[in-house]
Amino acid sequence: MSQFAEQETAVEYARTRWEDGERRVQRIASDSRRRDLVEDVVEAVISELEKRVGGNFTTMDLIGEQEGAERWIMPIAHELAPEEPGAWEMDLIQNSAFYRYARRASDYLFETTT
Repeated sequence: MSQFAEQETAVEYARTRWEDGERRVQRIASDSRRRDLVEDVVEAVISELEKRVGGNFTTMDLIGEQEGAERWIMPIAHELAPEEPGAWEMDLIQNSAFYRYARRASDYLFETTT
């Protein structure tokens, strides 16, 4: 498999996971305390991504940042939502934040499915 094909596969896999995380956040009742806390954590993760990745990046750059991101995301989640373990769920928080941030990537070309 060529490096291009491998990158294309990695991007497609990441986008699928990220979209799923965003859909799951959107399914949480909008008037619930959990939704508010989840949104707070997602926004804090996005703020941290701005510092770590910057404003000029590709989807592959973001994929690279996602590896090992749990070590810096979990402390954010615990600090902002210490009493809400549902706001610590990495598949939900991390993927939703990366989905939203990916829309700023220089190679952003995909349509949203949410």
